[in-house]
Amino acid sequence: MFVPTVKNLPAVGQKVRLAIKEMETAAHKALGTLNKAGNYVGDNMLVRHLYQEEAEALWYYFGHFSLHVSPIVIYATSIEQDWSPYGNVIGLQPYRFVNNDPHLPVDICKTDNYATLIHETFHVWQRQYGELVTRKAVPLQLRYKIYNIDPYLYKDKIKNPRAFLKYFLKCNVEQQAQIMEDYVKDHRTSKNVTKYIDIQNYVKNKYLIHNGNNKRIHIETSDNC
Repeated sequence: MFVPTVKNLPAVGQKVRLAIKEMETAAHKALGTLNKAGNYVGDNMLVRHLYQEEAEALWYYFGHFSLHVSPIVIYATSIEQDWSPYGNVIGLQPYRFVNNDPHLPVDICKTDNYATLIHETFHVWQRQYGELVTRKAVPLQLRYKIYNIDPYLYKDKIKNPRAFLKYFLKCNVEQQAQIMEDYVKDHRTSKNVTKYIDIQNYVKNKYLIHNGNNKRIHIETSDNC
């Protein structure tokens, strides 16, 4: 096992840079093939834009203006992991599509699939607002593998919506995506989602805040804060 020390920190940095480069190269290859070779990568890897029903499923939680769905592409990844490696690219495991077929829509009738789609799309959303998601996530994943420090864990006992939003804004990129994933799971299974209200409102209004209009609008928060 490779364990970082003060002496080998440059080597750790090199591993991080190489991991980022590999993900960026894979994503660029997918995007390039999407534009040049009839939407196919390799033998059977379809890379396609979102279907209308998938876009509408995302709009439900992101709003119609906060997330730009037109540049998003999705494919069935060959690795045993769901991820958003770069840019507007989302890779989901084959079983998350209807009949395990990426030509068909993501099977959002299953809560776990819907929530996972939101998680990975949230990374796309983060990038669309300037977040360097991949460069921040790779070190977190390496720490997970080396030290078993889970980058997805967060304080899930916070009940006050405003306090939860303040905490959310300080979380790392994986924690934020996990909070959104858990929100979808709770919402789709009819659990109490009051604590997520301010986070949801923030996400749906991000485009206004990003464009400098936050001084002219009031982002409503819950009354029970």
